[in-house]
Amino acid sequence: MTFIPMIGFAVILCMPKGTENLMKWMAVAATTPPLLLAIWLYANFDRTVAGFQFVEKASWIPAANIEYHMGVDGISITMVLLTALLSFICIFASWGIDKGVKGYFSLFLLLDTGMMGVFCALDFFLFFVFGRSCCCRCTSSSACGAARAGCTPRSSSSSTRSSAAPSC
Repeated sequence: MTFIPMIGFAVILCMPKGTENLMKWMAVAATTPPLLLAIWLYANFDRTVAGFQFVEKASWIPAANIEYHMGVDGISITMVLLTALLSFICIFASWGIDKGVKGYFSLFLLLDTGMMGVFCALDFFLFFVFGRSCCCRCTSSSACGAARAGCTPRSSSSSTRSSAAPSC
């Protein structure tokens, strides 16, 4: 469920220019299975049991004691469901985008992967990786959108620093 949008990301990146409508439908196809799985998880979540459920655990980097450890509890199951639902809805809300379609929808699917991972990660390192992934994707998406809107970067008052933040 967490990595299905990443498959959509890879597929969209391989699509040639001129297939923007197909890219949008690929984004829908990549967000539908996580939504259906999130609904199933929510419906099958046992609210009478304390602790984590639907747990997956595997050794990832044994030398550093880092594991692939994913699962959900009572709070995160709700966040997973909301993330899956909003991601699916946001694809349709973004349907009118006609410039930079490949970049927008591919970054959106990576953001979706990161958000799902943040709410399911039970290992601190894995949580950090997914969390940083979300920050990078949000920044990239915002900067790309601002550049397309005609915003120019502001320069800072200091000669040694410059800010890449768009000024609109």
